[in-house]
Amino acid sequence: MTIQDNIFMCTGIDDGFVWPWMVSIYSASVKSRKKFDVGLGVIKGQFGSQNLKLIQAFCNALDINLIYREFDFNFRIQLNEHLPVQSYIRMIRRFR
Repeated sequence: MTIQDNIFMCTGIDDGFVWPWMVSIYSASVKSRKKFDVGLGVIKGQFGSQNLKLIQAFCNALDINLIYREFDFNFRIQLNEHLPVQSYIRMIRRFR
């Protein structure tokens, strides 16, 4: 088994989940003894530029490498009130 120098966390959010996302990432990063890389996937048109600037500044302040990707989402899926479409972003494409 190889010990990695960093931890990669893959996430997907929309404009309504920015602050909870930052709380989660902050908590994970301060408790970790390794450098953090965070992949953030969003569905095109559902994430504001101001929120992206906020997240970039947040990651810079914590020395977290942010890998940002926008995805077109034109898949036909069955949604219910418990699982938002943003949760599927992790399954569309791997960040690495």
